[in-house]
Amino acid sequence: MFSNLIESGSHAADLKRRGRFFLATTLFYGLLLAVTGVGSIYAYNAKLDYDPEYELVSLMRFPPAEAREPEARREERRAASSPSRQNQIAVRTEISTQTPYHTDRVASIDTPQVGPRQAVAIGKYNFTPEPGGGPIGPTSLGPAHGGGTTGPAVTEPVEPPPPAPPAPPKAQPTPQQPTGPVRVPSSILTGKTVEKPAPPYPPIAKAAGVQGTVAVQIVIDEQGKVISAKAASGHPLLLNAAVQAAYRARFTPTILGGQPVKVTGSITYNFVLN
Repeated sequence: MFSNLIESGSHAADLKRRGRFFLATTLFYGLLLAVTGVGSIYAYNAKLDYDPEYELVSLMRFPPAEAREPEARREERRAASSPSRQNQIAVRTEISTQTPYHTDRVASIDTPQVGPRQAVAIGKYNFTPEPGGGPIGPTSLGPAHGGGTTGPAVTEPVEPPPPAPPAPPKAQPTPQQPTGPVRVPSSILTGKTVEKPAPPYPPIAKAAGVQGTVAVQIVIDEQGKVISAKAASGHPLLLNAAVQAAYRARFTPTILGGQPVKVTGSITYNFVLN
C-alpha cells in the first residue's frame, strides 16, 4: 500500500533558479539595447563628420552701374517746304501716355505741347508744323510778256457759296392729357349741372325724424354722365338715397385743351321734413 509513496521536499531551490534566470535574461536584453543605442549615435556622428569635396567653378562680381546724365535734347525746326502744313505730323522726343495697366508716363515740362487734333510721332527731335494758309496768287505785279509795262493780275471769279437750307419748322408740343380726373370746385360743378333729380326721402328716416345734409363725391366722364358716386358725409339713413340720386344727375362736359376730360367734385343734398 505504501510502496508508491513519493517524498516531497521544499520548492525554494526551484524558485531561486527561476528568479536567477529571469534576472539574467532582463540584464542581457537591457545591455543589448544600450549597445544598440550607443552604436547608432556613433554611426550618426560619423555621417556628420563626412566632408564632401565641392569645387568652386567661378565667382563673378558686377560693378554698380554708373548714373548717366540725360542727353540734351536737340530742338530744331525744319524749314517749310510749302505754304500748306495741314498734312504735316508733329514730332516729339517724348509724349505723355495713359494706359489701364498703371504704367502712365508724363512728359517733362520742357516738351512743347501738341494740339488735340494734331498727329504726333516719337522721334529724335521736337518739330511742330507751321499752320496752313497764305496767299494763293502772286503777291506783286510783274512785267508783261511783250513790254516793260505792268498791269493788274487777272484772277478767276469766285462763285459765292450756296445759301444754307432753311431750318425745318419746330414741331409744336402736343398738349398732354391728364392721366386722372380733374378736380373742380363745387361752385363750378353746380354751374355745369344740367339735370339734378331730388332723392326720395327714405321712409325709415322720416319715421325716425332724421334730416340733414349729405355730401356725395362723384366722378363725371367726358359726356357729362356720373360714373362713380360715394357718400362723403351725412346721416347713415340718408346716404343710400343721396347716392342713387347722384347717379341720375347730368352735367355739361368739361373741355380742357380742346378735348373733353373727366372731372371729379362734390354735390350736396338737403333732406328736410315737412
